[in-house]
Amino acid sequence: MESGDVYEVFIKLEDGPLVRRLSSTNILALDRPLPPGTHSWRVRRWGAYADADNWSNERRFEIESRTPVRQVMSPAGAFRIAAGRGRPRLLPPDPQRSLMIADAYIGWKRPYFDAVLDQLQTGNTEFPEMDGPLSRSGAAQLSQEQLVQLRRNIRASVNRVMRQTYQGLLVWVVTRNLREGDQGLAEARAAANWLTSLDPLGITSDEVADLLNLRIAIALATTYDVMYDALDVIERTSMLAAIENRVQQTFDKFVVDESRALAAYPYNSHGFRHALGILAISTIMAGETPRAQSWFNATYPVFSGFGNPWGGDDGGYSNGINYATWDMLNNLQYWDTIRNVTGADYFSSGWTRQAGNFLQYIIPPGSPTSGFGDGAEDFKPLLWTETIRMLFERTRLPQTGHLYAAWRDLLVRNDAELPELEAEFASWTFLLGAGAPPAAIDRSTATIEGLPDLAIFPSIGWVAMHSDLADPDRFSIYFKSSPYGSFNHSHADQNSFIINGRQQPLAIDSGYYDTFRSRHHLAWTTQTVAHNAITYDGGKGQPWDDLSAQGNLERFVSCPGYDAVTGNATQAYRGELQEARRTLLYLRPGTLLVHDRLRSTVPRRFEWNIHADHKMKPWEGRGGPTNLDS
Repeated sequence: MESGDVYEVFIKLEDGPLVRRLSSTNILALDRPLPPGTHSWRVRRWGAYADADNWSNERRFEIESRTPVRQVMSPAGAFRIAAGRGRPRLLPPDPQRSLMIADAYIGWKRPYFDAVLDQLQTGNTEFPEMDGPLSRSGAAQLSQEQLVQLRRNIRASVNRVMRQTYQGLLVWVVTRNLREGDQGLAEARAAANWLTSLDPLGITSDEVADLLNLRIAIALATTYDVMYDALDVIERTSMLAAIENRVQQTFDKFVVDESRALAAYPYNSHGFRHALGILAISTIMAGETPRAQSWFNATYPVFSGFGNPWGGDDGGYSNGINYATWDMLNNLQYWDTIRNVTGADYFSSGWTRQAGNFLQYIIPPGSPTSGFGDGAEDFKPLLWTETIRMLFERTRLPQTGHLYAAWRDLLVRNDAELPELEAEFASWTFLLGAGAPPAAIDRSTATIEGLPDLAIFPSIGWVAMHSDLADPDRFSIYFKSSPYGSFNHSHADQNSFIINGRQQPLAIDSGYYDTFRSRHHLAWTTQTVAHNAITYDGGKGQPWDDLSAQGNLERFVSCPGYDAVTGNATQAYRGELQEARRTLLYLRPGTLLVHDRLRSTVPRRFEWNIHADHKMKPWEGRGGPTNLDS
């Protein structure tokens, strides 16, 4: 789309008038909800100095009568609310503020608050040296290998200081409102001033460490807001300059630059997170700098229109559970900020309302792994549990609360210790970010009664089949044939499956995720041969990091006693195979039949791959069947 172009959209309602709208971007926000029904739409582009293009093909969509209505404020209205808010904007007005703080101090979250206070009082208060390799000139003296290692060290050092910033703010807000003095204020101020003094064009810049750069900016913006009256003019001016510099770097690179623009290229995990971060910071800084409105106007449509580029309203997340929880934990701070400052509530969107359902089926309590994608081999029940808790506090959906309670009870029975909220900002997000006291959790089985043991997530092409969803000692079978192909943190594993049983991994995704594009990651973890999928002619398979190497869930059946699903991965083999279909027939509780239809125009040697944690061996006296639990 060129500058000055306009999209014309026609929406044909099933029963009603034709809706015509114009938009200067490829995101359309309507001023009122559409009625239930089966509707259609088409679009064409008007060039700035040219006639209109041809109309697109007509596409159909359905709105069910029970679909929740999500009202989206206009950009001008939302920004006006942000600019008119007093400080601290990030905290709700009373009585919600007092109730939220009381819950952190005397409620069920008190052990977490005590842990934060202990870390603040006993942690390392010495800041890293500002000269040498931390400066731009120091970094220029290093080799590439030294620079890579330095980045890791710098990230750890800066994260420690950011953690002190958030912990100090948290302790100060909680104890100050309970009239216990200014505990935490000095620590937060010293840490924030150190972050302000970092060279924004040096080793922590967007060019060198884009995620770290914006995390520094949001930490400073949070400090600017919460400690506004406690900061002097010089501190506020310096912080504002640092925030502007850091945000503008990321804004120019990921929003303004047409080669990366999210409206045209939404499948950019860093870029999408940055857009949310820039929007959150713009709401905090509205009225303080004219740049805030430019940041807001460019990123608000992405937030309100896209939602989640890695899945749809079924709650799916194509990059996998661990990236879903990592991104959710990071984005919670941004979503909280946007909601608490403007009232624009992302937690009422289709994806966030169904994300708990996705987690319920992919990592039900007792699951030893987390499905497909980078990091899926990691077993992180503490991270999963607390992320689910934070999601529940914001969506207030009973099923999500029950999932948290079930995981928590299982961890307690296994003598799990209180989890440490490791992310530098997680203590603030967990204790104060929701902007309201927590909701009660319904632990009764009535909350999940009636849930089927099979779930399909068509937006990402994942299927979960369980022997008994409510039983931690269930058997679970996962299948993938995804429209996201092998792109980004997905793997070249269309039509692959995973089997878990009795809280143990049986048929596994092999390989591990040490770091993105490492030697092992490229040579094994992402490759088809590392998965329970079909290869040919000595391990050849599907290409990796290819959005077009897609699979497709063609059909599924669910009946008492069995489930069946068929995936078509022909496209993923990029013309090397003329047919690659796989059907899984799951006979509850403990039998899985796999049927493959493979076709090639040239002779091939097909390989049927299956992986396990232990050496597989035939069952004694049973001939063909293979024991995965050896």
